[in-house]
Amino acid sequence: MADQRPPAGVDPDANPVLAAVEARNAAAVRSFCAAWSAMDPDAIVAHLAPDCVYQVYEGGPVKRGVPEIHATLVEFMRRWQRVEFVIYRLAALGSFVLHERTERYTGRDGHPDWEFNVTGLLLLEDGRIRRWRDDSLPGARQVFR
Repeated sequence: MADQRPPAGVDPDANPVLAAVEARNAAAVRSFCAAWSAMDPDAIVAHLAPDCVYQVYEGGPVKRGVPEIHATLVEFMRRWQRVEFVIYRLAALGSFVLHERTERYTGRDGHPDWEFNVTGLLLLEDGRIRRWRDDSLPGARQVFR
C-alpha cells in the first residue's frame, strides 16, 4: 500500500496536518511574546519545554531548562517598569517559527532604556518551545540609553 500522505513542498492547504501544526506554533509564539509584554515569568516559561535551551543573543550565555530560565527572567524583570515586544513578521515552517520583533524596555524610573530589533528562531515540539535563540537584526537600530 502506497503512502498517501502529501510530500514536502506542497502548499499547507494540501497538507492539513502541517497547516494545523504551523497555525498552533505561530499562535504559541505570539502568546509567548505577549507574556513578555505582560512581564510574567511564569507565563513565559509555561511556553517552554522542560529542557528548553535558550541563547539570549549571538555569542551570549546559554540558559538550560525551565528552572534556570525562570530564575533568569525573574531577576531580569526586576529591572524594568515596562517591557514591550512588537512582532512585525512571523513565519511558521513546520516545527520552526521565525519572527522579527522590536523589544522595548522602560526602566523603573519611567525612562526608555533599551530598544532591540531582533529575529527569534524557535523550535517547538508538542506546542512548547524546545530551542530559543535571538539574534540582532542586521542593519536595524539598536538603542542603549
